[in-house]
Amino acid sequence: MDKTNASLLVADDDPRILQLLKVFLERSGFRVLTASNGNDAVVLAQEVVPDLVLVDVMMPQMDGYEVCRQLRNDTRTSHLPILMLTSRSAVRDKITGFESGADDYVTKPFDLDELLARVRSLLRRATEVPVRSPLTGLAGNRLLQEELKHRLHRPEPMALAYVDLDNFKAFNDAYGFFRGDQAIQLLARLIEDVVEQEGTEGDFIGHIGGDDFAIITVPQRVEAISELLIERFDAEIQELYDPQDRERGYLRGYDRYGVPHRFPVMTISIGTVTNRNRSFADLDDLSRTAAEMKTYAKGLPGSSYAVDQREDKQIVAEPQERRGRPPIFEVAVVGGESDLVQLLQLYLEKSGHDVRLYPSGRQLLELSGEQVPHLIILDAVQRDIPVWDLCQDIRQEPVLKYCPLLLVSTDSEDEERAFQRHIDAFLLKPFSRHQFSACVQGLLERRSNRVVEQAGVEDEQGAGR
Repeated sequence: MDKTNASLLVADDDPRILQLLKVFLERSGFRVLTASNGNDAVVLAQEVVPDLVLVDVMMPQMDGYEVCRQLRNDTRTSHLPILMLTSRSAVRDKITGFESGADDYVTKPFDLDELLARVRSLLRRATEVPVRSPLTGLAGNRLLQEELKHRLHRPEPMALAYVDLDNFKAFNDAYGFFRGDQAIQLLARLIEDVVEQEGTEGDFIGHIGGDDFAIITVPQRVEAISELLIERFDAEIQELYDPQDRERGYLRGYDRYGVPHRFPVMTISIGTVTNRNRSFADLDDLSRTAAEMKTYAKGLPGSSYAVDQREDKQIVAEPQERRGRPPIFEVAVVGGESDLVQLLQLYLEKSGHDVRLYPSGRQLLELSGEQVPHLIILDAVQRDIPVWDLCQDIRQEPVLKYCPLLLVSTDSEDEERAFQRHIDAFLLKPFSRHQFSACVQGLLERRSNRVVEQAGVEDEQGAGR
């Protein structure tokens, strides 16, 4: 049987073929996403993760072969079935397609019924997931779900620890999928060793997929397992980095808008739930709460774990935000030329943010106790104080200490200086609106994690490390 309401990504630079396939496949019961070039196809696949990809070989910016290679090199998309569409019928072209990672091949002009049959066949094969992960040998998601359903119906209390790698994508992008697989295998081996040492005979380990793992144990052993796993991982992950990156303490990379970022050495986050003090309606309720705790752990510095200690009576529904009304943030723009300041103000106000302009850094520091911004944007050109001294003063102000900083400059060498001084992001002038907006959005999204770090971890929330 084909997968119900499966999502398909179709990539082709011919708008007629793209529209034809979209209409035909939607009428056949699928949800269809489209991309008109290879680069957009890769980005969309990584963001949405469809059930199957149909990709044309001849496309601008990135051909179908390279699309296949990039999808296979990313753990989020490496498992996706890929069907290649091409007007080339030579055997060597088909071989190239298969070597790039394609699962099947259809030559243009193609028969729509044959194409549909191949799509359904690939989807059927994709649902035949092995019960164990071929990469780690651990129990796969199917066995994990069966085990959790069984434990939920037993009277004995249990704990589910959701383990995830932090900054894995940056590592995988920098070193390639082979070393990325090594990192996943390292974590799997350490989990097995630690559970054997600190766990109980009935504990269960599962590989959810990618860099996500699950440990089922008893509540009284989960903290000892988490602490030893963090200690072992932090000590051994360093060996997978090149010497210069290990010494520097981070990887340098860029997002798709060209915004530079620092990616620290990988850590792990562990979110744990237990039914000792509360009950779960079903597997979905259990896994959703575990994911919530893992997200909380990711907001803590370094490798961290968080154990949910709430009881049933403590659970209250959180108020829902009004749809279509994103939160309004206050952004401070300090120094800079008047033309640049006006441009940044326009960009920020169009995004719905409140903007406060400070001609000098001293003025920002004097008013910081009255008006604390959510983000500070600094121009490297300051009137009254060198920008590096201003950064140091900002970090020494208690109310501004955890406020994200974005530095803009015309000097490319300022990028390294900024990162050394713990400035959160850097943009080289001139930059596009897309670059600026993406950078601001990313900093504001990460701001909540800074608040968590500042507040610390409360005992009743059971967070460690």
